[in-house]
Amino acid sequence: MGTFFNTDGSLTAEASSLRVAFCCNTPEHRRSEVLAQALIYASCNDRIEAVQMLLHRGVDIDAMPDGFDFASTALHRALRQKKERVARLLIERGADLTLQDGRYKRNALDWAEYQKLLDIITLIHSKT
Repeated sequence: MGTFFNTDGSLTAEASSLRVAFCCNTPEHRRSEVLAQALIYASCNDRIEAVQMLLHRGVDIDAMPDGFDFASTALHRALRQKKERVARLLIERGADLTLQDGRYKRNALDWAEYQKLLDIITLIHSKT
């Protein structure tokens, strides 16, 4: 992952060379979209080290980037994919538990209940 970043934290050219351009019209928008998409991919693939690194680099934990089947945050995706380690990390790092995904209008608790993630349900209740 380190090869995708310049020493100043900006993305290298190859970091987004294969990315489909949706509606990104400014360099900062493109950067934030690429990083938010990376957070989504890392979250739903249980890549906890990548999630930690992206959050450390300032990626918006509650971003809902373009390019997915429904507008969702990394937490929604982690819960939908039953990635409990990542979901726990995102919750502990302050992910907004009240946000609803764009397609099903479900929040984090709804997804945890749907997937029967009892430890995550307990954690969410302890945070609200």
